[in-house]
Parts: sequence; structure tokens; C-alpha cells
Amino acid sequence: MGLCFSVITFSTISYGDPDPTGSRRRIPVGLESLAGAMLVALFIFVVGRRTAG
Repeated sequence: MGLCFSVITFSTISYGDPDPTGSRRRIPVGLESLAGAMLVALFIFVVGRRTAG
């Protein structure tokens, strides 16, 4: 369950039914979601620069 939740959070897909409760769980989930979005944006940026240049 934990790995599945982590992958869904990191890839910023969406949650089906698991939901973090308490601030001790919500903070890492938020940071992991932000890291996933940043890595996707970085990947698109790098691929875009390589194909344009």
C-alpha cells in the first residue's frame, strides 16, 4: 500500500481511495508530489532543448 501510494503521489496522477491523515503524513506527501511535478517539468525542458538545438 505504501509503495503504491508513493508512486501515485510522485507521478501526480490522482488518488483513488487512500488519503493521508495528519500533518506528519501530509507534509511528505505534498513534498513528494511537488518533486514529481518538478521532475516531469525538468524532463520536458531537457527533451525540448535537445530536440530544438
